[in-house]
Amino acid sequence: MKTLGQEILEMAISESPVKTILVVYPGRFQPMGQHHAAVYKKLASKFGKSNTFVVTSDKVALPKSPLNFKEKYSVMKKHGITNVVQVKNPYQAQELTAKYDPETTALLFAVGKKDMMENPRFKIGFKKNGEPSYFQDYETNKNNLQPFTQHGYLVVAPHVDIQIPGFGEMSGTTLRQVLATADPNTFKDVMGFFDPKVYNLLKSKFSQLKLEMIEAFLCEGSTATALGKSMVDDGPRYYYGNQATYRKKTAQIAKRLGYEVINYIVKDNPIEIHDTNYPDGPPLNVSYFPTGVKGGDFAGTDYLKNYKGSPAYKLWLKHINKSATAVGYKFLDFLGADISIDSSKGEVLGKQTNALREQALTKNWWSNQ
Repeated sequence: MKTLGQEILEMAISESPVKTILVVYPGRFQPMGQHHAAVYKKLASKFGKSNTFVVTSDKVALPKSPLNFKEKYSVMKKHGITNVVQVKNPYQAQELTAKYDPETTALLFAVGKKDMMENPRFKIGFKKNGEPSYFQDYETNKNNLQPFTQHGYLVVAPHVDIQIPGFGEMSGTTLRQVLATADPNTFKDVMGFFDPKVYNLLKSKFSQLKLEMIEAFLCEGSTATALGKSMVDDGPRYYYGNQATYRKKTAQIAKRLGYEVINYIVKDNPIEIHDTNYPDGPPLNVSYFPTGVKGGDFAGTDYLKNYKGSPAYKLWLKHINKSATAVGYKFLDFLGADISIDSSKGEVLGKQTNALREQALTKNWWSNQ
């Protein structure tokens, strides 16, 4: 029984000089995941394995391309794929096409539907002189294919949707994120195989990459920029619906810190109303745990309620998970943060005893300095 690929080939040969159909699956494959492997196997099943190839370069460019060709190939072999060719440009694949007769070989590039619609390199149309562009649609021309000296053909690569729990659809980005901290069982679930050498290679590469990205973010985000953006933190709330609330709440904060408000610099003008309930505004406190000197008088800034131990940890956990989700991340390990449960149990809850009363920024205050 003839395969679909053989039938297509015979139809193409009957009306064109093409004797061979060469199928190229190009990409960065950083790394190749189960979804990539499934796409290749579908293409090989349709067009024939002997003439279906994965092509990729040796280019290393952080942060999206940390693996060189040899490292990528070691992953591909574990997926059972060995028809792999190193090329300088995956979307030309000259290193592969040089092995075929240019007058009797048709060249097909398997490209994702989204890339075909959005990437200008795959634009199908006409040149300025009115001639058809090099790339043409495969389905439209499959019965009259031309050699790759005249045209290359684009075939829509089948979409394979594999979900990674907690990360979403499998992609190069999500693979690098999960493999950076994956244990052997998680690695096998995600990649579909387990090999100690490949496991250690990818974990080392992606965990180091993740660390470098975090360090770069911290360095860039910890200084003011030329655009006038200043440093901020997850500090106390700073918007209030009216003057009465503003005065009441700030007086409570001062009292909790051992101070007393004598007067307010802000005039009695109406305050513009803002919807600042968390998470639209900042959280109610700097820390869910007691702050200040450990073992000393309480110096926290949560004016609603005192927390310590497990209740404080649960509130922090909820907040930090929400923060991570907001930027597309998920915590896999909190690195012993729960130690704060026991370390905060002995803290004193209540206001400071050394209450201090000052009337700042007034004429009398300045005259006494």
